Amino acid sequence: MMLNYLIACCHSADWLVAVMPHAADWTLGLSARSAQAANEAYRVRDTSYFNSLPPELAASKLYESPDASVHFMSSLYFSQREKLERIPLKGAERIENYAAAAADQQAGPTLADVLAPIAHDEAGSFSDFPMPLRPVYDLLAELQLVTEYPTLLAVDGYNRLDQMATSCAWRTKRPLHASSLLVPSLVGDLRTYGAGMVNGLMLCATTQSNATPVNVPRALRTSVAPPHRYERPHSLPAELRALLRHVGPYTGEEVQAALEFYGLAGHMQNRNLEPQLRSGELATKARDRALIF
Repeated sequence: MMLNYLIACCHSADWLVAVMPHAADWTLGLSARSAQAANEAYRVRDTSYFNSLPPELAASKLYESPDASVHFMSSLYFSQREKLERIPLKGAERIENYAAAAADQQAGPTLADVLAPIAHDEAGSFSDFPMPLRPVYDLLAELQLVTEYPTLLAVDGYNRLDQMATSCAWRTKRPLHASSLLVPSLVGDLRTYGAGMVNGLMLCATTQSNATPVNVPRALRTSVAPPHRYERPHSLPAELRALLRHVGPYTGEEVQAALEFYGLAGHMQNRNLEPQLRSGELATKARDRALIF
């Protein structure tokens, strides 16, 4: 609820707002509610799945979850299109690469020109591979360089980005860690990505709900760090603990507002709770349960 409130505040203040509402989309699959089913992830260097590879990934061993990335890029394009059209690309190599696709040839390519082909599925990649891989990498690189607007990158379920994924390495049954996937590897470190934003802020919320990923396999424990325990702030490294911001207990009105938002967004699966939501009984139960824990 707090993250959604801050997103709304930034949007109202005319920020450029990019939202990843479910970080587990990359590690567990789009809108996954269970970790039992495998997520599809593909090697970024495999030309049967991806084309238009950015130079930075030419020798990469990373994997990509295309459904999650396409969903993120499309939602950003349609929600922020007017702002994106006013933001010229900053990277020299990216300017040259997208020059021919610029809607305004005199002004040069913008962030909207990077995302438009993906949002409108000009490559037919929603149903057929290969799909262009450059746009997701280039978008995240350019978001760090935006100066025209204050920029917010909001990530919900951020702790999913240092956990195991349900996808496996090519032709093996060895599960991949989130850091082996393209987008989680780019934005998974607040100190690297967030600190690199010229005129922006990376804001994240953690979650303990929904699917619980598998533990780090014994064979990977020498190379993969165990997930951070955000529910135990004192166990976090000092530099990460310093980035946390305390959110005080919700008032009764705030609990009611949060539950109404969840109901509106379709997060309440039990329709029998609707009368309790309207009467305020559900808010009382939620506050009592929160006090217990």
